[in-house]
Amino acid sequence: MPLRLIIFYVLSCLIDAGAYSLNPGSPNYFSILPVLCLLGFYYLVRRKDLKLKDYTYGLGLLFAAIADIFFEFENEYIKSTALVFYSLSYSFYISTVRHEAVFGTTWKDLQKIALSIALISAPVLIVSPVLGSAFFFSSILYMTFLALLIITALMRKASNSSYYWFLAGSVFFSILTMSEIYFLYVSPTGLHVYFQILFYVVAQFSIFQGVTKTFRNFYEPELK
Repeated sequence: MPLRLIIFYVLSCLIDAGAYSLNPGSPNYFSILPVLCLLGFYYLVRRKDLKLKDYTYGLGLLFAAIADIFFEFENEYIKSTALVFYSLSYSFYISTVRHEAVFGTTWKDLQKIALSIALISAPVLIVSPVLGSAFFFSSILYMTFLALLIITALMRKASNSSYYWFLAGSVFFSILTMSEIYFLYVSPTGLHVYFQILFYVVAQFSIFQGVTKTFRNFYEPELK
């Protein structure tokens, strides 16, 4: 992995956290930097040989960047829109690796998928009395796609490194979501934002690694 990617990514994450520290009560537009760093580097490497999954992954990162900006605002409807964009982001991540995932079609397999979605959506149902209607429905949509992301990650038939990186990313997204619900509605605290930033940037980087390791030679010789 190129050292400059690590440096730029870590720097963008530090700028994101630093901007929040300096002005925690206002929207942090620098939150978009880590995702844009991954998006820019990905297309810098793949620009000469673009395929369908390059576009789907790129759209996933783009929707995530839009959601990052929207989620900085306190308005319920804007945050609900952010969750819709995150759902779209997950859907394109799923599309990127969908051909590698093998799903069963038996009733038992469908029951497992339905149960997984129900379990992951349970925290939203628990705190639903304090959620507005728009945020509740967008949260259910978000949790459904998060569950599908995890299920897809589990069902993939890919190289070990790609499999584990992508699965780790989906798990980190799940931890991020559960902790967000806990710290916002069960035990409110302002310090959790730093943990949220950490979980988020690690999750996005893990998904990035999971996707790029599906290519035999992703990094050009001069980038290694």
